[in-house]
Amino acid sequence: MRIGYFLVLFLLGIPLVINAQKNYYSKDKKAIKYYEDAYRAFNSRNYEDALDLLEKSLGKDPGFYEAWDLFSRVQFENGDMDEALQALYKMVDIAPKANPDNYFYMGQFEFELTDYKKAQEHLRYFLSLINTNNPRYSLTTRTLEDCD
Repeated sequence: MRIGYFLVLFLLGIPLVINAQKNYYSKDKKAIKYYEDAYRAFNSRNYEDALDLLEKSLGKDPGFYEAWDLFSRVQFENGDMDEALQALYKMVDIAPKANPDNYFYMGQFEFELTDYKKAQEHLRYFLSLINTNNPRYSLTTRTLEDCD
């Protein structure tokens, strides 16, 4: 049940992130082309092609934040939460303040993978970045309680 709830929240953010951005973290034209093709493949639920294109994109520019973001989402859809989490770590390394929700998802994934100490750290940090009317606030506080 918990995983389903944050899956919806996680996936709802994709169109906002992708459609709102034309100023990517990457300036490499090939990396951007691979990324945009991967996004189309992802939208068609062709996750295998999306991963292949994302690997090419990240091969051209390992610091391409948006490609790591989509990589994380594709891995999550494929059921590989650990790989999705590793991609989130890379995103935060590249741009720690780009999106506070990254800390929410890291904490949720860490919780599901039973790494409660890291989950608490990331969820507490997420709470420090948001206000109480954020839609993820109550789930975050419940997850923190469950970590104890």
